[in-house]
Amino acid sequence: SSGGAPHGRGTFLSERPQGAALKRFAEGEIIPRLMLVQRRDLLGEGGPQVSLSDLADFQMAVLGQAAEKPDDIIVRLLEAGVGKKVILSDLFAAAARNIGAQWEDDAISFVDVSIAMTRIHRALRCIDKMHPAAPYPVGGRNVLLGVLCEDCHILGLAMVADAFRTQSWNVVYRPDASHRDLVEAVSREAFDVIGLSATCDMDQTRVSKEIAALRRTALNPDMKVFVGGLFFGSDEILARSLGADGISLDAEGAPHLAQALIGDAFARC
Repeated sequence: SSGGAPHGRGTFLSERPQGAALKRFAEGEIIPRLMLVQRRDLLGEGGPQVSLSDLADFQMAVLGQAAEKPDDIIVRLLEAGVGKKVILSDLFAAAARNIGAQWEDDAISFVDVSIAMTRIHRALRCIDKMHPAAPYPVGGRNVLLGVLCEDCHILGLAMVADAFRTQSWNVVYRPDASHRDLVEAVSREAFDVIGLSATCDMDQTRVSKEIAALRRTALNPDMKVFVGGLFFGSDEILARSLGADGISLDAEGAPHLAQALIGDAFARC
């Protein structure tokens, strides 16, 4: 592939017939992994680590190039004492990065990337089954997670949901919900916070209107709104101008941001 730096908001993937779809997929699923890897030093989890051999095995498994299944590798690592956060950052993230690089080098197809990301998402659920989050506290904090303008991505938002569950939030995870679905959800349940992700270039007026509609119809008049994703990057001014209370730079920081927003003004984590 050609046409510019893969980490920006350009149209480097648009030269192929499937380019627009893969650009959305790459920005929504692969690049959030890279953001998490860059903040690896903040995860603070020691103990056994993911080896290069583990990474190679997992990458081959999600690409369907090995007999071992991705879930089997996850089980093996967890049983060896590798921490959940380490697996998320050093296995999932690195595998997604390498898969993206292989696509750029024309070593794999769009279908290969799509299937691999689906398998990584399933492996994430395997972790949830083996290491469930603490039980939700009665009367605890509630967060709704969805996408803006019906953007299409799953894995990045799934990691945000997992981070909230780890902090014992009540999480409603709706990556496939339409704007109408989200409006209906906030009108029926009193959410403390709603997190909205946007990975690709989209119309700012539409984004602003969607956020305003969610606020206007929310059962909880004090519901806070935070945003994240490549559309916003780290642009606090843009996020604020479109109606958000805060901006999250990665999955790990999202619960801390949400907690701060409950009592604070515009926040950034």
